Parts: sequence; C-alpha cells; structure tokens
Amino acid sequence: MTESMLPLMKPSSVSARILNVSSRLGRLNGRRNKIGDELLRNQLEDDEHLTEALIDTTVQSFMEQIREGTWVSGGWPQIFTDYSVSKLAVNAYTRFLARRLSGRPEGHKIYVNCYCPGWVKTDMTGWEGNITAEEGADTGVWTALLAPESLSGKFFAERREIRF
Repeated sequence: MTESMLPLMKPSSVSARILNVSSRLGRLNGRRNKIGDELLRNQLEDDEHLTEALIDTTVQSFMEQIREGTWVSGGWPQIFTDYSVSKLAVNAYTRFLARRLSGRPEGHKIYVNCYCPGWVKTDMTGWEGNITAEEGADTGVWTALLAPESLSGKFFAERREIRF
C-alpha cells in the first residue's frame, strides 16, 4: 500500500512523512524475543544491503515453516511469534524505504520512521494494556512532528529513539 501511495505524496517545503506503527516485539535483538538465526539477523541488520527481496524472503520462509510445523526450531521469536515477525518486517521495510528515498531533492523529500505505541488498552490486547489509546498515540504524533531534517529510518517508543 505504501508503494501505491508514494506517487500521491505532494512536494512540500516541510517534506512528507510516513510513520509506520510497529512494536518492540519486532526488534531483531530483543532480550526475550529475537531472531535466533544469527546469519539472518545480521543480514536484516545491515541497512546498506537490506533489500525488499530479503524482507519478502524472510516472511515467506517463516510462512513455509509455519505450514511445515517447523517454525519453533527455525529461530523465530517465541513470544507472539506471528505478530512479532510481521512487525519485524514493518521495521525492516521502514529502514529500507527510508534509505531508498533518502536521495530525493529538497521539496520532494519523504521521511520514513516507525514507532511502538506500547501495550495499549484496546480490543487487540483484550483491554489488558497498561496505557490508554491517547497515551499510545503520543509518540506517533511526536514523531510525525519532529523537525523534517532530523531523522529518517528510525524506530521510536516513549518519545525516544530505540534500536531495531
């Protein structure tokens, strides 16, 4: 969908923004929830060589292991696995797209970031979250309003940059 929308983004002196909603569960090196395959983790961490094809292949490999019933031994995150892998893909695509769009001329720049709203009290969490929707949206609004030249390809939570 993002690719379809790019041509519709209008040139602006303050630059366009793309802000993806993600999760800390999609981090590559989370303490409790990370990619166990060190080679794949290193490939996904390498911003300079990160490609859309690698992201797609990673997700396809996960889906194949789900079908085969071998995902547990495949080194995938163990907590909310399907959600975590989907957010890992969002995080990787954020970095990929930010790099791809970084060379655009002034007035045509598009800054791409993602953020984690936290464990929000919504239907998705069974209303068990620890913050309100308004509190969860705070970092998203803050990130969208950052000075345009400041950051692109970054991950935020609680109004601060965090590691992918």
